[in-house]
Parts: sequence; structure tokens; C-alpha cells
Amino acid sequence: MKKSYIIVSILLIINILTSNAQSQNDTIHKNDILFESDSLLHLTIISDFKTITCDVKDDRKYHNASLLYKTANGTEHHLPVKIKTRGNFRRNKANCDFPPLRIKFPTKEKEGTIFENNKNLKFVTHCKTNHKTFEQALLQEYLVYKLYNILTEKSFKVRLLKIKYLDALGEKDPIEKFSFAIENEHEMAKRLGGKIIELQQYKQTNTERNSMITFCIFQYLIGNTDWSVPALHNVTLMYVEGLPIFAIPYDFDWAGMVNCPYATPDPLLNISSVRERVYRGYEYERQEYQSAIDLFKAKKSEIYELYANFPYLNHKQKKMSTDYLDSFYKILEDENLIKTLLIKNARSID
Repeated sequence: MKKSYIIVSILLIINILTSNAQSQNDTIHKNDILFESDSLLHLTIISDFKTITCDVKDDRKYHNASLLYKTANGTEHHLPVKIKTRGNFRRNKANCDFPPLRIKFPTKEKEGTIFENNKNLKFVTHCKTNHKTFEQALLQEYLVYKLYNILTEKSFKVRLLKIKYLDALGEKDPIEKFSFAIENEHEMAKRLGGKIIELQQYKQTNTERNSMITFCIFQYLIGNTDWSVPALHNVTLMYVEGLPIFAIPYDFDWAGMVNCPYATPDPLLNISSVRERVYRGYEYERQEYQSAIDLFKAKKSEIYELYANFPYLNHKQKKMSTDYLDSFYKILEDENLIKTLLIKNARSID
């Protein structure tokens, strides 16, 4: 495809969508609010992606882009946005040829769109463009967020996306890949009636006890050890007036359930694969675990249905997920395994 053809086509698309978006009848349905729907949202993003994907150092900046989408009632929108690469491991070009993105939305133009309540959003992207395994891993990570949503509202909401990336200069071929948006932490805090707090070296044992036990058993379920409350590593702390501080997890690409090709276990854990579970919670009395165990049992059918009914995982990935869930629930049905794998393996409280 020639550069001139791509540029003319892009300009034509923008012109058409801009005029449609300014129509007096331009309204959206209630179900179009970004995180209130589980339907796949198709987006088109136009920018200088050759420059963006190379801008991955610590001094990286925002780049101009255009975001196009269609609402449920057929209205087409065009938003001028700004894009910046983000992340740590996945931002490194040695690990991913396509980095995660942060999208900043303009105040005026986003009014009346599904992005109206968002100043900026994290987009989790596909990592390697020509490897389907990485896109399946992305879908697995999306489902882990949805799994935690089933267990508690104290969690980040996500929205599955299919994004067409068009290079404005025609120097990179168009690609279309799955992605997902993560609820902005401050919007999540507003939803829960709380505030995000930055407390380095805050002890895990000082967090709200019941939700922390659920948090830790969830991390054990998905086979994730890549988190730390004191280091605020893949953990957000939130304060709701009158309640103890509680922790909310995010970033699950190193979890065994996701099984991303680049994920390797911490050598200090003495395990050979991230698929091997290690409980990283602190020790509590046996009865304190019971409400969390009852919750996981009560949500068992809903969790299995999440994977069974998800249309974008291939058969191999669905089988792998079901087997992994089976091995977890086998533990919850055996008191000896609960005591051996969870309670006795818990970390000692200093």
C-alpha cells in the first residue's frame, strides 16, 4: 500500500467521522458508558506509530493521535487524543515490539462520548505483533481482571477492545489487535467512595484483614507472586473514611493463569514455572480464612462460566484455564491441602 494512498484515506475517514460526530442528533445509549458493558469495543487509532513505538526511554512524551469509534446506536466519533508509552518490562523493545499505551483525552471533545468520565486510561496491548501466543496471553490477563471483579467490587474494571492501528505517515503496515482498557485508579476510588493513597513500606498485615485474605487467595488461584504491598508493586492502596486501608491488585501478566511466554518465576521461590503456585499471604488463624474460602466456592460456577463463555480464547487456552481452576478448587475441597498449601506456607508475621 502506497504512502500517499494511506494518508489520503486517513484524512478522508477523519473528515467523514468528524462531521458525523458533530451532528445535532449525536447522543449515546446508557449502555455505551465504557466500563458498564462487556461487549467488544472496536477502535481505530491513527498516529505516527513508528515514532511512538520507539519512544520508550524514561524521557518519553505524549504524541498526538486520533481515536475513532462507533457507539451502539451507530454514531461515529472522532477524538483528538494524546498517546504515551508506559509500563516497565513491556516498554523495553527487547521484550515487546509494541508497548503498552496511556491515552489522554481532551476535556471538551470527550463530552457525550463513552470516554467522558476519563481523563486518561491505560491500554494493555499485544506485546509482539506477529505472535498469536502473546495475544492469547493478553486475553487471559483480561479474564483475570474479570475474575477478580466476580469476587469483589474492590477491583479494577476493564473493557475488551479490538484496535486498528493506522500509521499516519504510512511507514508501518496497519495492524488490528486485541487490547483492553483499565479503569483509571482515581475513577475507581470515586466509584468506591474512597481515595488512592501512596504509602511506601505500608505493611500488608495492616490492611483490611478480610479483603487481604481474599486478595492473597486470589493471587494463589491465578499463580501470581509478582506483587508487594510495601513496595506498591502491582498494588494500589485505597482509603475509605472510617475503614482500614485495603489493597487492590493489578498487572497479572506474570501469573501462571496467564502463562505469558516471557514470564519466569523469582529464583528465590525455588519453583521451575510460574504455573507452580506459592501462597504469599501472611499467617492467620484457620477460621479467618473461612469467609474467603466460602466466597471462592460460592463464585465457582460463575468463574468457570467466565472462561467457558468467552469467545476469543482458543480451545487450548480454555482447556489450560479449566485445568488450572480444577487444581485450585481441588485444594479448597480438602482440609489437609488447605492447611498444607495455604496456612502452613503462609509467611510469618514479624
